Formats: sequence, structure tokens, C-alpha cells
Amino acid sequence: MNSKFQKFLYTYGIVSPLIVIAISFYWYKSKVILNWQIIVLIISGGFFIYHWHFIKIVTKKLPLMDFRASETPEENDSFAWGFLGTYFAPIIEWLLDFVPAKLPEIPYSLLIAIIAFWVALTSNKTYGSPIYFIRGYHFHYVKSESGKTFVLMSKKKHYRSEKQIKRIIRLFENLLIDAG
Repeated sequence: MNSKFQKFLYTYGIVSPLIVIAISFYWYKSKVILNWQIIVLIISGGFFIYHWHFIKIVTKKLPLMDFRASETPEENDSFAWGFLGTYFAPIIEWLLDFVPAKLPEIPYSLLIAIIAFWVALTSNKTYGSPIYFIRGYHFHYVKSESGKTFVLMSKKKHYRSEKQIKRIIRLFENLLIDAG
């Protein structure tokens, strides 16, 4: 699943709630509905639903990988917490009654979503999704015996030993899922 298209789907799934919230709050505030907003809202809503079910789909379709950790995984939910905070940007924009002067049909929080999407898509790393964080997954740094560091997504909050990692699925080059 290391294709650029799959990474695009995953990354768009991460920012899709922000886009849905931004457009919804903008509609509520401005009472203006434009055709492109309806299209983007439908597409983003579809990606959100896909992203919500993505883990269930890939854990059934992708094979297990032979993986041996050299160290106990280190918990790191910071990216998911930080990105989860961006989901509140449209609410803050709405509460502050902040109306863009030059771009009346585009809320600034939507621009934040576009920038976040571009940064996440073009980076060499794959980050934990706040959607999965909300669903109870946690993210850990784990080092393999070869010395490469991965992000491990797991329902376990803490690992006591690297031996607790048994069934691994490789989602992307840097992102693994604990299927055990």
C-alpha cells in the first residue's frame, strides 16, 4: 500500500473533517451556498467516511509483515493532538466573527486545511490521524532491528516490552498497524 494514491487518500481523510466543519460554519454564517462548496463538502464527507473505515478495510486486505522491534515503543500522540486542534479552527473563526476581506467565499480555516494537506502529503513521513486517535488508537515510535524508526498505530496506549508487538501490517513506508 505504498502508492502515492493511497497516501493521498489517507492524507485527504485526515483533513476532511476540517474541510467539512469549515464549509458548514461558513454556510451557517454567510447564508451563501456556492456550487463548488457543495461539491467539496460531498467529496470531503465521502473521504471522511472512507477514512473512518479505512483501518478495518486494510487490516483485512493487507498481509502481516515480519517485524522485530529493537526497543520498547515510545508513545507519541502529539501529532494527532495537534492536528485535532486544527479541527477547531473554523469554530474559533466563527466565534471571533472573523470574515476574510479579500476572499469572501473562502473561509480562512479552509485555507489552513489546504496548507495542512499539502504539508502532510509532501512530507516524507506519514502521520497519525486524529480520526483514529478519537477512535482509540495511539501512536508510538518504534525502532526495528535494522535501525529504521516507524510510527506504530495501536489500540494499546503503553507497551512494556518490544516483545508485545506480534502482528504488524505495513500501511505506508513509515506507518505500521499493530493488528494483534
